[in-house]
Amino acid sequence: MFPKKKIPFPDARFKPETLRRAYEKMVEGLPAEKPKASPESYFSVTSKDQQEKTYRDENEFFAEYRKGEFQQAYASWSLAQRELTVYVGRDVTIVTVQAPDWGRIETIFSIFEDARAEATVVAPLGRADLASAAADLPTFSLRTPLPSCLVDRVLVEAIEKYMRDDVPRIASLEEHQDFTFTIAVTDVLGTEQFSTIRTYPLSKFPDRTRQIEIECSISRLNGERLRMSVDFNSDRDLSRVSIRSTVPQAREIAVAVLDGLNQRVRQSSTLVGAIINWRYGLDFALVFLICGVLAAIAIGLLLTAFTKIVTWILLMTLIAFQILYGLAKRGYPYTSFDTSLQRRRAKIARSVIGSVFVIFVLGTLAVIMQRLILGAF
Repeated sequence: MFPKKKIPFPDARFKPETLRRAYEKMVEGLPAEKPKASPESYFSVTSKDQQEKTYRDENEFFAEYRKGEFQQAYASWSLAQRELTVYVGRDVTIVTVQAPDWGRIETIFSIFEDARAEATVVAPLGRADLASAAADLPTFSLRTPLPSCLVDRVLVEAIEKYMRDDVPRIASLEEHQDFTFTIAVTDVLGTEQFSTIRTYPLSKFPDRTRQIEIECSISRLNGERLRMSVDFNSDRDLSRVSIRSTVPQAREIAVAVLDGLNQRVRQSSTLVGAIINWRYGLDFALVFLICGVLAAIAIGLLLTAFTKIVTWILLMTLIAFQILYGLAKRGYPYTSFDTSLQRRRAKIARSVIGSVFVIFVLGTLAVIMQRLILGAF
């Protein structure tokens, strides 16, 4: 991976010729087999009425860019691990360069430094302008349940990295003025907060952890902001993610942020936890109903057919069903936190459920085969 550097240029918009010179310097000296390769490029312009247009051709993009009548613009070129991206906001231009060596990176940035004097200067927004801009921004809020998953340190680290590195880029808030991030771990004794998972001293979470909440907030002086809260809770009905975005294309950005989060959470998803833990405790109601029906049938058979093998099979089924359900609920909760206690519970659940299942199935088959052979049915 080549080195990368990003520099903001406040209150400036560079001319298209500057961007072209920077791109030509970036691809200068490509390997012989790639001199004529076409770069992967992306161009977009968002107008002041929040309408975004994308362009495949850079000439069309530059024609719109020259007018200067836009809220923000974005251009990127990528070729053979070399990359140049230019974000042009209302009051800042952010340039990111990835190149084979630091010397070339500094040479490319010198092109922008030399052209800064001739760049269009954008007057900083006053308080009235900021208030007007904030009032014109749409707001979208969403709240949706989280999937069943195992929450360990690896997952929390992945979510933190996503919030710090990817969410600002998705929301076009890379030049954010304020960023806050917190992690709160709650167990039976209380709540402990951290500004980063890197300062958490243990590889596992405390026993009887009930909740882990991860929050981030990003905002700019012009009123654009995004707040995201990921709440992993031992109660399925309280395990959810909340996103509130006040940015151009607020709905699309909130949905894109949610999709990125779900991709990371699904890597730790647990199928058994989702199957046996229903919303609003409906799984317990169903098990209670099934056990009630089986118990009623078993009592009737005990009174009328005490010696029949079917009676004892049904009775064993009733007992085994309750044991398996109870152990599964303890060993496979909807949100499983990586603790020493939970690891022991999961291990016991796997062992006992497997043993009970094997004994029940093999024992039942053995009795049935014996009865068939001896003709006792």
